[in-house]
Amino acid sequence: MASVLNVVTYAAPPLISLKPAYGPVKHVFLIGNCGYTHLPMLRLPIKDIEAIEEKMGELARVEISKLTDATRDEMAALLKNPLGAGDVFFAFAGHMAWCDGDPLLLGVDAVGDTEGVSLSQLLGWLAPTYGQKRRADIVLAGCLTQTSTGIPPEIKYPRKGGFVILFPSGFGQVALEPEHGEKSFFVQGLLPHLGKDLFYAAPTIAAAVTKQCGRQTPWVQSNTRSPEKEVSSLDDLRTELRKVHMSSACDTGPLRVQSKVFDELLNNERHAVKEAISKKQEAEALISHNFPNTPQLCITDPYADQPTRIRIDKISNQQVMEPSMLVISHTAGLDLSDVIYEFRQSGIIQHVVITRKGELLQFVRLLERAWHAGVAFWGPLGAAGDIREHKKVHDVNSHSIGISLEGDG
Repeated sequence: MASVLNVVTYAAPPLISLKPAYGPVKHVFLIGNCGYTHLPMLRLPIKDIEAIEEKMGELARVEISKLTDATRDEMAALLKNPLGAGDVFFAFAGHMAWCDGDPLLLGVDAVGDTEGVSLSQLLGWLAPTYGQKRRADIVLAGCLTQTSTGIPPEIKYPRKGGFVILFPSGFGQVALEPEHGEKSFFVQGLLPHLGKDLFYAAPTIAAAVTKQCGRQTPWVQSNTRSPEKEVSSLDDLRTELRKVHMSSACDTGPLRVQSKVFDELLNNERHAVKEAISKKQEAEALISHNFPNTPQLCITDPYADQPTRIRIDKISNQQVMEPSMLVISHTAGLDLSDVIYEFRQSGIIQHVVITRKGELLQFVRLLERAWHAGVAFWGPLGAAGDIREHKKVHDVNSHSIGISLEGDG
C-alpha cells in the first residue's frame, strides 16, 4: 500500500530551490496522488513527482510548489491563485478520466470519473494575462489504469501563450508501470530531459520509454512554433520531420524547403516510386525506431483476378507499427485548397504534403496510420486467399510514412 504524505497547500508553497541567476523565476507545480479513497490506490505517482521535484530543484531560478494526495477542492484552489511573470512547468501523476471529452485530473476523494480538475481549467489558468509572455510545459503522467485517447479537437488552447503537453502513452495505449522500481517508465524517460525543450525532446523520450517497456509510446501535443528554418537538403528535411513527428498539430511550423530539395523528391516520385517506397535508409533517418529487415515490397493491383482478397479497413488513426518505408506521391495536379478539402471530407491523405513553395503541411501525425498506399501489402496469403488469415501479411499503410508533393508528376 502506498504511503500517504502530508498535503502542502499552495497558500504557503515550499521554496525548494531558488538559485542566484538572472531572468524571471520559473514556477513549478507538482501534484502526485496515490491514496485514492474510492478508486484503486496507486504505487508510483508520489515517487514520480518526488523524482521530478529533485531534478527540477537542480535548475536555476526555480520555485517549486507540491501537493501530494490532494483532494479535488485542494487542486481547484491551486488554480485560483494568480500567476506572476515567468514560464511554468506543471506535472500531475495519478488517476485521470474523461468527462464530456475533457480530460480530468482526479483528486484522491473522487468517487467516480466526473470529479476532478479539467484540462480546460488548467490551460485557462496557465494562459498569460495582458502584457505577459509565458511558455507552459504540462506533463500528465496520469491515465495509469486506463486507455489514453489524447486531447480531443474541441479542447482549445488559449489564444495567448505557448503550451506543450506531454502524455505517457499514445492513442489506444495504456500507460504501464514496472512491477518493481521507484519510478514509472514514463518518468524514467522524462527525467534526463527536464530543463530542456520538451517539444523537441519528445522523440527521444518516446524511444527511451518504448525501449524500456515495449508497449508504450509517449507523445506530445503543442501549439508552439519554432523560428523559421530553411531546409536545404534531404538530410535536413529528415531531421526536421523527426523533430516534429510526435506533434498532433496539422502543420509542422515555419519550415521552408528549397527548390532543389523539392525537385529531388519530385524526381524520385517520377522515375523511381517503388525504389523510393522501399528505401529503408530514408525511413531509418526519419523515425527513431528499431527497424526490422525491410521486406521486398509488392504493390498489389486491387483489380486483379482475386480482388476480394484485399480486406483493409480505412482507419486513419490506427497506430503505425515499426515504419520502415517512405511512400512518395504527388497531388495529381490538385490545388492545395482542393487537397485540404478532400482531407476534411474523406480523411484520406499522406502524412506530409510539401507545396511548390517548399512549405510543409502535416495532415496526420507520423506515428499514426494514414491511407497513402491504398491497398498495397506484402507477405504470403492465407490458405483461403484472405490476407487476414496470415500473420505475416502487412498492409503498407501501417508500416510506412507518406509524403505527397504538390504537382502532377
